[in-house]
Amino acid sequence: MANSYLKFQNNQDNIVQFRRKELQKMQPQIVPAADTVNEMEQLEQESHLFIVVLGTVIGAILALFIGYHLNTGIVQFLLLSILPVFSAYFLRRVYIYTLTHS
Repeated sequence: MANSYLKFQNNQDNIVQFRRKELQKMQPQIVPAADTVNEMEQLEQESHLFIVVLGTVIGAILALFIGYHLNTGIVQFLLLSILPVFSAYFLRRVYIYTLTHS
């Protein structure tokens, strides 16, 4: 019985190779393939109407809230008018990033 145990210890095929999880997390990111680039271009061309409307509504609510609490002039009014457009664009970019990187 001791003889069979020694044979088992000397057999290199039974050794399991493994890497620690910390090392696996530190692996470099893979460059996106051509399919991913084509997918991103296709997503950029779509309108994503719900996301754009949602971003515009959120931006408008924020602009109204800020404008109500400020003494607004024409410059502040123009800057607050940009807020809904910016929030819609930002939310759409986050949505496209989420679709391509999940």
